[in-house]
Amino acid sequence: MTAPDSLPLHALAENNLAAASPDLLRAMVKTFADALMSAEADALQRRIRAGQRRESQPPQRLSPT
Repeated sequence: MTAPDSLPLHALAENNLAAASPDLLRAMVKTFADALMSAEADALQRRIRAGQRRESQPPQRLSPT
C-alpha cells in the first residue's frame, strides 16, 4: 500500500518560485546551467578518451573466408 501524496508539490513549488527574488532565480539557473555544461564536458571527454584508446590499438584484420 502506498501513502497518498501529503503535499501538493506542484502548487508549493509554483508559489515559492513566484515569490522568489530575481537574484535567487538567477543563481538557480546559473547552477543548473553550470551542472549541465559540466555533464556535457564530462561526456565529451569520455568519448574522446574512448576514441583515443581505439586509435592506439592496432587495426584488426579480417580473416579471409
